[in-house]
Amino acid sequence: MTDTDDAARQTMIRRGFAPEYATLGWNVIGVAVLTVILPSGPPPGSTGGERQQPC
Repeated sequence: MTDTDDAARQTMIRRGFAPEYATLGWNVIGVAVLTVILPSGPPPGSTGGERQQPC
């Protein structure tokens, strides 16, 4: 590999990882928000309707 090829490869790797890091950051923020919201809300899966008895 030449220096030019190596530099181009490094640029492509950085460009490829940028969206991955953005997605990871977004997911971390989402988990943080859910850990704050969920304990104060109703239990997950509760719809307020009647429960059906199993057969």
